[in-house]
Amino acid sequence: MAKKDHKAQKAKARQEAIRKQKAQVTAQPRVLRENPGLGAALSARHPLVGYFINDDWAAATMASVHCVRDADDGQVIASFLVDVAWKGTKDCYGEAGLGNALAELEGRMADAAAMNGQVPARLVPVDAALAVNLIRGGVAWARQQRQPLPHDLDLWLRLVDPLPSGGPDLSVFGNGQGQPQISGTLDDLRRSGFPLDELLRADDAADDAEWDEEEEWEADDEEDDRIIEGEIIRPAPPAAGPPALPAPPAWQPRHPGGWGGKRTL
Repeated sequence: MAKKDHKAQKAKARQEAIRKQKAQVTAQPRVLRENPGLGAALSARHPLVGYFINDDWAAATMASVHCVRDADDGQVIASFLVDVAWKGTKDCYGEAGLGNALAELEGRMADAAAMNGQVPARLVPVDAALAVNLIRGGVAWARQQRQPLPHDLDLWLRLVDPLPSGGPDLSVFGNGQGQPQISGTLDDLRRSGFPLDELLRADDAADDAEWDEEEEWEADDEEDDRIIEGEIIRPAPPAAGPPALPAPPAWQPRHPGGWGGKRTL
């Protein structure tokens, strides 16, 4: 009897281990399930080749930041598209097992620009601190602006160095004072999830208050002008006279009999 119980316990433990292993595999992102070696390649412990960025990112307010590292089975790259004017880090992708990640990336950018009849942007090396701040600071900025973050963002962030202890410097985003620089049509803004109607209502309320205040000022100015021109004559305040005398006390009967008895003054 004890032998059968022991076998049943072993079978149950084996089934539980298999179930946990399957759950662990299915819990992984799809890209890791399809590329088993990618998980080991995505690590900031691998030697850094460099961070690269489009040279016109400040003027275009759109930074394409790329992190390249030397993994065991070739170079691995993680790329992030960062809208520094409004939405922050809005897209990301990557690839592993590359011979020359930077050359392959530049070739793809040139092909895409040629298809659109454009001149491809030039990728230049960028300081690691700035690149990390644009990527991870862009994530913080996107959350602050209530913008959706890219799918599999945490996966590709594994390749990026951490932020310093002080946190991100968000002064490079928006207008530098914590406000986004929003662009696009009204329909684009509504589709993006931006609270446009709420902002418009607040602007209308502020405009109404400003108009009311201006109309009040104009009415005061008009009355002052009419007073100066003699159209309105305000009565002079009454002159101060002698103080009023107190009223004499009301006469009261002293006799307890009241009106029916003898009265004494």
